[in-house]
Amino acid sequence: MANLQRLPLYPQRYQIDCFLERWDKALQNLVLAGDEYTDECLQLIETHSLYNPAMNIISGDLLNVVLDRYAIKLDKQKNYVSAGLLWTKCNKLDSAIAAYQKCGHWRKVMYLAAKQKRSPEETKKLASEMAEELQNYFNFEEAAVIYDQYLNDCDTAVSCAIKGTNFEEAIRIAYKYGADHLVESEIVPAILQSYTENLARITTKAKQYRERYNRLLTLRHQKLTAPKEDPDAIEDWANNDTASAYSQESLASQQSAQTWASRGTVSSRASNAQRGRGKKKPQKKKHSGRQGNPFEQEYLITELANSIPSKRWQEQIKDLLRLLLSFDEREKCAKLQTAFRNYISLVKSGMPLLNTPKVLNTEEEEQAKAQELRRQEQIHPLLIHPTTTVRHEIEDVKWETDLI
Repeated sequence: MANLQRLPLYPQRYQIDCFLERWDKALQNLVLAGDEYTDECLQLIETHSLYNPAMNIISGDLLNVVLDRYAIKLDKQKNYVSAGLLWTKCNKLDSAIAAYQKCGHWRKVMYLAAKQKRSPEETKKLASEMAEELQNYFNFEEAAVIYDQYLNDCDTAVSCAIKGTNFEEAIRIAYKYGADHLVESEIVPAILQSYTENLARITTKAKQYRERYNRLLTLRHQKLTAPKEDPDAIEDWANNDTASAYSQESLASQQSAQTWASRGTVSSRASNAQRGRGKKKPQKKKHSGRQGNPFEQEYLITELANSIPSKRWQEQIKDLLRLLLSFDEREKCAKLQTAFRNYISLVKSGMPLLNTPKVLNTEEEEQAKAQELRRQEQIHPLLIHPTTTVRHEIEDVKWETDLI
């Protein structure tokens, strides 16, 4: 106590706050104690991860040091966006550019390069690296913008736009550079190829949807009329090796194990086997489409839900229809529109069944009863679990054209 009383005011308060583990206040008092406590201040921030409070307490050159250290920490944690932001705030633009490059934020990379007033050659090199990185991650639309705006590479920009199925952008770029020949030689064939692929996709998905819908309808009827399931039988089936072989999860795990075995040594396999002996891994539910699987219903519901046309797909069909019309492919346009309209109608007709909650097995039935009794509500005669309902809907997109 005597030593504490001999300290100046703010170091004294700092010691008290540390004793009480009030780290934010301790930092505040340490900052007020003066510049001679800078090293101790930085150590306190790092030890107790006080970076966020420090940004509100500290200012000046010391704040830049804190921001830099925090950015380094976030960069190691692969939080590149936040790291880039902090490096930008403390004016370490080279580090910020490197962080934004790692996460593909090419617009931030390019405007920071312009802020640094880099030479045209350096800017082009940076743009080329970003465009290649975006292509590696299949972000062709963004890569096309870089090739167009920063590299003035018409052919590559058009190629990337086509790969990203952004045909309108490909046409715009081609005409911008006076490369009219690319429209006929590259873009139109790509549009027709997209038409063929989408028509085949619609046909395949419609066939699969009908099969799965009819099977789910049959299962629902059987579930209502058949005797109650034995949960022990379900567990035995799920643990059965033969049944597991039909599961995609089981197949994937087998392949993974085979790959591991081919790479490992005999001794490592033996030691791993000894360590793992006696340990029983928890069994996952095996959602398989094989008829007779107790979880077949869940599989069918998932697959039917995945068959619902997404907003993006509807917008792609919308753009494709208008492009076919603009190149006088009226017959193909009408065929695609009719096929997609019929597919959406098919999916909508199956929504009532898909949005009907599943009939419960014995174990789930008991859980539902207990829950409903707690709520003091009457159990539905079909024992439909109200909390398991996930409502599926088709997003409303005006994709059809009225010019046919």
